[in-house]
Amino acid sequence: MIHLHNALASIKFVCYIYQKDGEGDFMDTQELKNQVNELMRNQKYDEIEPLLFSHRKKTRNDNDLAVTYYLCAVYKQEKAAGQTVIFSKVLSVEELMGRYTVLKFYLRRIDFDVADGLEEFQQFLIEARVSPHELLWVIDYCVVHKEKVLKATEGSRRFMGNAGKGRNLYRGGGWGGNMLYHLYQRSCLCKGVYLLY
Repeated sequence: MIHLHNALASIKFVCYIYQKDGEGDFMDTQELKNQVNELMRNQKYDEIEPLLFSHRKKTRNDNDLAVTYYLCAVYKQEKAAGQTVIFSKVLSVEELMGRYTVLKFYLRRIDFDVADGLEEFQQFLIEARVSPHELLWVIDYCVVHKEKVLKATEGSRRFMGNAGKGRNLYRGGGWGGNMLYHLYQRSCLCKGVYLLY
């Protein structure tokens, strides 16, 4: 009985420490962004998620840091797939947010049928080296009609044709066929990400 009491006391103490997160943390949000920027510049990508999680109160209260934290899941998936990782394509949180915002707005235009065509979007995917994992994450996170957007982005012959003719920037087969849909169906996009709340 004493061991059970000690175990419960330990659990209560851990919960108390968890609730006290952020108290005594005198780093401001801009300092935290600067540290993340430094990690990106020094290619220490594995350290970004733990840093943001250790300052989760500030992270969840700043949109740029919260999105950066959740994009760590994309980083892990790209790294595991042997692809160029998202953080290597930018030098700062601000650049990452710019990239994310452009992709989000292209997808929302497709989602709400206001896109004039997919050529400009496809060019962005190629030039920005957007991985299938990044595209799926943003579709899952920012789009209302996910299936519709997924089929529209996958259905473009010109883009898939380019991916299959030496312009494939991604190891493992690129964007052709039903690859995006298959990836979407089997992926848990937030797998391995600890929620900030």
